[in-house]
Amino acid sequence: MNILINIFLLFLLYNNLIFNTISFPEYFGYWDELLEVGIFIWTAIAILHSKKKTISVRHLIIAASLVAVVLIGLCGNVIFGYVSSVNGIVRDVVNFLKFPMVFLLIQRLKLDLKIAKFINRGTINFLKILITIIFLLGIISIFKDIGLSQDEIRYAVKPYQFLFSHPTYLVLNNICILSLIDAVEDSKRKWPFEIMLILTIVMTMRTKGIAVVAVYIFIRYAGNWLKRFKILYWGFAGGIAFFMAYDKLVLYNSYASSPREALYKGSIQLLLQCFPFGSGFSTFASHLSNRFNSLVYKFIKIPFYWTANGTEKNVLGDAGLAYYIGQFGLLGIILCVIIFYQIYKISMNHVKRGSGISILYIYIIIALTTESILINNGLEIAFIITLVSFLSKEEIHLSKGNYTVNRKGRHL
Repeated sequence: MNILINIFLLFLLYNNLIFNTISFPEYFGYWDELLEVGIFIWTAIAILHSKKKTISVRHLIIAASLVAVVLIGLCGNVIFGYVSSVNGIVRDVVNFLKFPMVFLLIQRLKLDLKIAKFINRGTINFLKILITIIFLLGIISIFKDIGLSQDEIRYAVKPYQFLFSHPTYLVLNNICILSLIDAVEDSKRKWPFEIMLILTIVMTMRTKGIAVVAVYIFIRYAGNWLKRFKILYWGFAGGIAFFMAYDKLVLYNSYASSPREALYKGSIQLLLQCFPFGSGFSTFASHLSNRFNSLVYKFIKIPFYWTANGTEKNVLGDAGLAYYIGQFGLLGIILCVIIFYQIYKISMNHVKRGSGISILYIYIIIALTTESILINNGLEIAFIITLVSFLSKEEIHLSKGNYTVNRKGRHL
């Protein structure tokens, strides 16, 4: 079981690299949706056989809000009829629930505790080896093209992506590992790898990655003296994140016909036109909306929708916020903010070493301006957030073997 759990953790962190370097049948790409459904069934069976049927207030708020958003989305589908495919609607419901519902189910099943039980010093040391290899190859790539970088030039260098399909996935991978390392290691053990992870993120030349690095450095080092003034502390950290996210939106709006600019303007149009429900599932700002021929694109034109050879241009999933604004309307947006806030409060409860867990949320907020991160990688992020949150609590520390809970002197 120890080996299987650690393989699962590595798969969560490196699945994009695995699928990018090894050829699998197409249906393997649906592993996260299948796992989501499997966890849902597992939870349902566990609840039926459990004597304890209670649920915390925060979990209840999340569950009720999720049901409400799904109903709002379905109302949009019924009222406006932009997509007629039940298959497309159901699949988008599954995608939308991927992050919040899996987070909720992990909490219910206590999978964070069960996974942490099998993470030991060997797991972390193996990650450190991978961190070092990827970093060193990135340094080499700056001076010599060894096929691990993009062809485009940013800031006079080629963006580093290692064996991932895109630099964005390398950024996400490093941020997840940075959060995990921060949660389990003391300063003496983690600082060399912290530096390598940060520099690797910088080598990807992604604006959101560099922004997150800036926030992390502030929270981790410069922000200690502000912790007693929480308003100022989170004001500085949140201000950096907001500035970078807003700067990106302004940049897209400055383009005459950029796809993201069109997606955001289109989402506002749908917000007003389909008030207060939104256009419904599988109708806008997702690849499913194109696959199932959403009628929204009859009156909202997205530039570069098709490439010269007639294949789909990868732009419809490049504006995460537009997905929520357009499809769920004003009511849905309010509920999504409530869901995200409740998830944040749960994961930060009793957390003492909070730099890593905070940076995950900062990255999500920034990344949502440029990608559908919670649709594409929602399941992995849900697992990493719950695991990092659990390991960041004051009573948890990494012994020579597995993680130990000090409070009651018991092993997990």
